[in-house]
Amino acid sequence: TMLIQPLVGVFSDRTRSRLGRRAPWMLYGAIIGAVALVGLRFSPTITLVAVFWMIAQAVLNGALTPMTATVADRIAEN
Repeated sequence: TMLIQPLVGVFSDRTRSRLGRRAPWMLYGAIIGAVALVGLRFSPTITLVAVFWMIAQAVLNGALTPMTATVADRIAEN
């Protein structure tokens, strides 16, 4: 989380797409996070549980960062 959130924040500030700056990061983060959680559910070994859990945590934290930043984007500067 300490590494993912600042990096995704910087990248989402610079993203330009038809969905907007932050929406692609939230959308794809949620989709990849859901896939990682499904993989976690069906993991047969402890090693795969740990790997899917780390992926899910990193990606879902990355999806949360732009969502938090949208609050600051919507508040007037004054």
